Amino acid sequence: MLEIRGECRQGSPGTDNTGILGDPQLTAVFAFTDLLAIEVMNDLREMGRRIPEDVSVIGYDNSVFSAMLSPALTTIEEDSERMAEAVLAMIRDHLAGKCIRQDILVKPELIERASVCDIRSGDR
Repeated sequence: MLEIRGECRQGSPGTDNTGILGDPQLTAVFAFTDLLAIEVMNDLREMGRRIPEDVSVIGYDNSVFSAMLSPALTTIEEDSERMAEAVLAMIRDHLAGKCIRQDILVKPELIERASVCDIRSGDR
């Protein structure tokens, strides 16, 4: 079963941010950025939760710090260079009077590291 719940977190270090992270049934967190994932990992550790044994954590943007964490953060990397090239090409076309509607797919890449585990494997 997949349950998706959102939570807006507005805190700073030392602030009580437990909320959804305190749910004993929580098995995974996907954070909007790697920086938020790092904050989640710290909060989970403070609550005595182990990563990835108790809760898997995935970030987004593959920041330079994500590989340096313990455990190293699994993250999603987008090809921002390819996206920038596509946007610039569309702007050039528009300025040249070519208003062509384009759908461009830029696939993100999952960077698998140590912050997740497969709960189906029974390793938890």
